Amino acid sequence: MAQSPSNNRTKGNSPPRKPIPPPMQSVIKGAWTYRVENPIETYVSALKELAEQIRTDSWAFVRYGPRMLSPSETHARQHEILALAAAVERLASEVKKRDAEAPQRVLPFPRVTEILKKLHTLGFFPNELLVANVARAAVSAEKFRGSDSIEPEEGASHA
Repeated sequence: MAQSPSNNRTKGNSPPRKPIPPPMQSVIKGAWTYRVENPIETYVSALKELAEQIRTDSWAFVRYGPRMLSPSETHARQHEILALAAAVERLASEVKKRDAEAPQRVLPFPRVTEILKKLHTLGFFPNELLVANVARAAVSAEKFRGSDSIEPEEGASHA
């Protein structure tokens, strides 16, 4: 015999708990469709976008001092910048792998700042918007990991 919806309540007159949709699922509420995304995937995507921009613009770096670099020095510096782009790409794959294996481990954001410092030393300054996207995604991923993805019940005190 099927239970009525009124029997699904937990205690007394409290409303039933709403199910939390899994990541990357569309939720339809009224006439609007909302997309729920996994913050870890957003972080990986932001890292990959940053790596692609570094790779694409690796030729555009600042030359310090009054003399121009020789063609061999320019080529060597561009290869160093490309190596750092590959490091960002490896970091993105590591974040994805780490999330699958051990979701409790801390995300390696300090390594992103180390790579950015090395890029600045070489005279390459990535797009500020992409760097900000990586930082926002990292913070969002950390909050997601720390919060077990549980929403507060309706009417609950948030103090």
